[in-house]
Amino acid sequence: KRLNILFQDSTTISLYNTMTNILIGKGDVNIKESIPIGKQKIYTLRLLFEKKIYLDCIEECEKLLDDNTISSISNYEVVSIFYECLLKTENYIRCLNLYVDTYLKNEFFVKKMDSLILTEKILQSNFKILKRPHLIDVPIYTHINQAEKIRIKQSYELFLRNYNCKKPSDLFKIKNEFTITKLIYFLKEVCTIEIMQLSRIFKSSHQVNEERINICQLLRTIDLNNQKMYNSEIALLTQKNIISTVIGEIDEGKIYVNESKIKRQILSPEMKSEVSKLNKSPLGYDNFLTQDFFDRTVDLKKYEENSEEKNLNKLVYLGRDKDGNFKSNNNSAFNDFRKMFLEIRDQFLFDKENGLDAYLSTRIRHGTLINHIRSVFEKFHLVTTKIENKYTESIHWANLNISKYEKDKIQIHLATFSERVDSIALTLKDELIHCRTENNDNKPNALFDYSYKDDIQLAVLYLIKTENYEDFVNLCFSELWKKTDNCLSNIQYKLNNYLKELFVQSINELEENLNEVTEKRMIPELLNSIRLCRTEIQIKFSNISKWFNRSQSSSDGEYELQILAETSIQISKNIHPNYQFEINKNICSNFRIRGEYHQHFIDLMNNCLFNIIKHSKLSCEEWNAEISGEVIENNLIISFENCVKEPLEHINKLQDIKDNWKKSNTNTKISKEGGTGFPKIKKIINSDLNRRFSDFNFHFD
Repeated sequence: KRLNILFQDSTTISLYNTMTNILIGKGDVNIKESIPIGKQKIYTLRLLFEKKIYLDCIEECEKLLDDNTISSISNYEVVSIFYECLLKTENYIRCLNLYVDTYLKNEFFVKKMDSLILTEKILQSNFKILKRPHLIDVPIYTHINQAEKIRIKQSYELFLRNYNCKKPSDLFKIKNEFTITKLIYFLKEVCTIEIMQLSRIFKSSHQVNEERINICQLLRTIDLNNQKMYNSEIALLTQKNIISTVIGEIDEGKIYVNESKIKRQILSPEMKSEVSKLNKSPLGYDNFLTQDFFDRTVDLKKYEENSEEKNLNKLVYLGRDKDGNFKSNNNSAFNDFRKMFLEIRDQFLFDKENGLDAYLSTRIRHGTLINHIRSVFEKFHLVTTKIENKYTESIHWANLNISKYEKDKIQIHLATFSERVDSIALTLKDELIHCRTENNDNKPNALFDYSYKDDIQLAVLYLIKTENYEDFVNLCFSELWKKTDNCLSNIQYKLNNYLKELFVQSINELEENLNEVTEKRMIPELLNSIRLCRTEIQIKFSNISKWFNRSQSSSDGEYELQILAETSIQISKNIHPNYQFEINKNICSNFRIRGEYHQHFIDLMNNCLFNIIKHSKLSCEEWNAEISGEVIENNLIISFENCVKEPLEHINKLQDIKDNWKKSNTNTKISKEGGTGFPKIKKIINSDLNRRFSDFNFHFD
């Protein structure tokens, strides 16, 4: 009243009185004060909203949003009121449209829009409330509101399915059906690697990367302002796919014998004398693999054939020994044939640089197999480290919201489980993935069994007519590869069944033990980790079983050393999930490597990276690691640099390696694990890369 008396002619006071009267029901919503038309409309809108006349309010909002004369602040108020009215009237589709349209124009304008109510309604109805799930607004809205990835994936797939599309790139042929800003947002922000990899339509990360590359290629044609960004992403994903291709090629077959080199050693007289010094047969033979010995055996065989009936039993004089195995009695030609074959077999298996066991050590046993298996359990924090014969407590599960007694019991069960995991993995590495023969049986459970206790197997081979020494050697290798294929089939079966099941049983026991300690509801995250781990370890063993195929390396294809270095780093990260390290790379970009050498370069670099992880005794953040590669005077120099905690621990060992580098590996058991990393590297350089000369050096700053 006092203000009315003091300011009788005030437009503001008059407007205040009018609005107050309307709100208390005195008069219609009709503002006639002499204020700008735009402001009149805003005040009218406020009154309609306050009086809950939502339909009229919606009509006014639509008019105002078409009015380009209102200010940004007024626009913000209008869209906020508009959204509330649509919610109140349960017009959820328009609600969704308005929210997305507003966000894409100005993301700050949705601050007053209550997305929780709309999101709850959408999810409660499993998106059916929208009635038009083909709207591109659905996955955009879900993403904007930072829903769980699985929800974004659900809305993304629902949208694609309603357009009969399996993957985002299928939208390209109908891209004109969508507004450009929405299509850009959907492809750029929703169709990411993280979301697409959840979709079952993609069978591998390689396929996901390829799809993202296709998306980026379209985006750079419709989103010209961000072309540089898309080009960078395409380059990065292309490199990742090259790396995954290389890893895939390696993981599809790690079983290798340097057959050509062993054959050259056998067939070349000048190499034979040199090799025999380094690779004395486990049988003690040193003169059977010669042209003269073979020719004498052929002559003996002809003599035997002419003097006896051509009958298998009589020709070889087979009889049974005390164990029931067939053995030759008095056939000199067959006995000599057996000696030659078994020595070739021993070279095939145990040649220190080129034999199967050396490659099993380098590619599978040495820092690879156990770390691959353990990586799954480390990823889910289910195993701990063994220090001084005792497993440490798990820091990750130290703060569970349960009693101290329950925590202690869980730590005990995790330690027991860690020991069980390591025990199975060590048995696989130390006992099973080895070679054995009838004369080299120190690994009785070895799965690569090349025993020829029964002469009947060799008798069939003996009867094949071969009078050429090279043909005979090829015949022996053919038999040994058949034996290898049988071993590989057996190993794949055991990995995919018996060994996989051992780990699954151990996980089940851990889950049962934890359920006895406390209620399930108290440790949901831990139990979820166990369930995920159970699935992933089975996938891991399916992948590991693929290692046990013959390596198909060829000279086809070339990769830059940079790519192989990136591949090696990614492999190391995959098998050491607790060391997600970064390494600076300074590698000459024009150095290319033929396909037949890819695996060998990666083996070499993996050994160096494994040394950093195992021996630096620092966290990966403290490594300050770098790998460099440059060509100087026709020599490739590869350098690894990293910090170490105790330099004095390493100086003597590295000095010994340097002093002995030029010497032969006569006394070094490369097929063993532990302390053989650098001898393995030297073997790779000399034998696999065929470099007769190499050097090793080191220094500490």
